[in-house]
Amino acid sequence: MGIYMWLVPMFLGYVCFGYGLARIPASTATAITLVEPVVAAGLAALIVGERLPGQGWAGVALIFICLVCITLPRRTGSQSADCAASTRQRDSKPITSGRQT
Repeated sequence: MGIYMWLVPMFLGYVCFGYGLARIPASTATAITLVEPVVAAGLAALIVGERLPGQGWAGVALIFICLVCITLPRRTGSQSADCAASTRQRDSKPITSGRQT
């Protein structure tokens, strides 16, 4: 029984998980790996009947909030171009000391 528990759910599961992650974009892989503990906690609550304490639910909410933040589209268009242009202009100015010679 111990060999089965080691071989099938652990080893084979992680081999398949790694195989799948290697074939998707990095941003999707990041989102999937962040959701993994939430899914594990949810399945443990549903299947085994474990109870998630308040801190656990807060962690689940925090993970979902962070996932929403990283998956929202970034600013595009003239706002990004204006910001990049002003940064380049500011960075190209020479640095001078406060004294005049």
